[in-house]
Amino acid sequence: MITKDSRILVTGFKGQLGYDCVRELKERGYTNVLGIDIEDLDITDEQAVHKFINDYKPNVVMHNAAWTAVDKAEQMPDAVYKVNSLGPKYIAEACKEVDATMFYISTDYVFEGKGDKAYEVDDPKVGLSVYGKTKSQGEDFVRQAIDKYFIIRISWVFGINGKNFIKTMLSLAERGLKELNVVCDQIGSPTYTYDLSKLMCDMMVTDKYGIYHTTNEGFCSWAEFASYIFKVAGIDMKVNPVTTEEYKKLVPNQADRPLNSRMSKSSLDKAGFNRLPSWQDATERYIKQLIIHYNSVDASLYLLPLIKKNSINTLELKMLNQFVSYNSFCDFVKCGINNLGNILKEVYTSYNEKDQIISLEYTLQGE
Repeated sequence: MITKDSRILVTGFKGQLGYDCVRELKERGYTNVLGIDIEDLDITDEQAVHKFINDYKPNVVMHNAAWTAVDKAEQMPDAVYKVNSLGPKYIAEACKEVDATMFYISTDYVFEGKGDKAYEVDDPKVGLSVYGKTKSQGEDFVRQAIDKYFIIRISWVFGINGKNFIKTMLSLAERGLKELNVVCDQIGSPTYTYDLSKLMCDMMVTDKYGIYHTTNEGFCSWAEFASYIFKVAGIDMKVNPVTTEEYKKLVPNQADRPLNSRMSKSSLDKAGFNRLPSWQDATERYIKQLIIHYNSVDASLYLLPLIKKNSINTLELKMLNQFVSYNSFCDFVKCGINNLGNILKEVYTSYNEKDQIISLEYTLQGE
C-alpha cells in the first residue's frame, strides 16, 4: 500500500517528465521523494543500480531516464542499448528484490508506424529505428523481471524542464522566421508531462499494473501542431505542410519516424483511469505556463521603468500583444509586482477584461 510516507525514486529528474513527477508528488504531500539524474546513478552500471535501490529501498520507482536523441541513436546503437534496454532491466530486477512498483516510460516507436488505425497496447511490436528497438527491448526486460509494473507509452512530449517541439517553434519565431516547412504526414498525439505526471500518481496508488497509452487526447500532424502553437501564441507564421520524404531531402540523415503514431486509450478506459485532456487544451496551458515561468523576471523589468517615470502612483497597463490571453497577462503583471516587493509597499489592482487593461494604484517604500 502506497502512503504519503512511502519512498519514491524518480530517475531522469532533470528531464521534462522527471521534473514534473517530482513536482506533482510533492504537491500531493509525499514526503520521501528522491529525484536523481545521471550524475547520481549510472543506470548502465548493473552493480551500482542494485546497490542504490537496495540501499534506498523505494516503494515505487518512476524510471524516466532514457536516451531520446533519435537521430544520434543511429550512430551509437550499443550505447543506446545500454541506456534504453539494459538500464531498465537492471532497475526492474532491483525493484523485484525490494518489492517496489516500477514505472517504465516507453514510446510510439515500438510500433511499425504504418496504416491509420490506433495501435492497441498488445499489438505486435516491430521497433522503428535504433531508438524504437531499444525501447521495445526495455519493455520486454521489465515484463520478464517484475510483475508490479506500469509501462507507459507516450509520444511528442513537451514540458517546462527541457527541449521540445513547442519551444523550438517559438524559438524559430523569435529569431524572426516568418515561414517554416513542417511535416504533415506523420500523425500522432502530443503529451504534456504536467498532465501525465498526474495520471502516473493516480496509477501509483493502485495495483492495476500493465501497459498503457497515455498521450493527450486527439490526433494531429506535426504541421497542424505547429500551426496551433503559433495561433495560441499570437504569432504570424506561415506553416508549409511537407511530406516526410520531402523533408528528408531538406534535412538528410534522419532516423525513420513513424507515419502513424496513433495509440488507443482503451486500456486506460478498462482500468478506470481518466484520459488526459485534449492536446489543444494542453498546448494552451503549456504556452501560458511558459510565459509565467520564463517571464517573471521580464515582468519586473517591464514594470520598473513605468513606475520610475510615473509621478502620480497610478498605472494603466494595456495587454501586451505577445500574451495568449488576458488572464496570462494578469499573471505576468502579478509576477512583476511580487518581484518588486523591495520597491512597492502597497498595490491595489483592478481589472478590465473587456478592454484588456490592468489598473494599478500603489505606494512606494519610504513614502
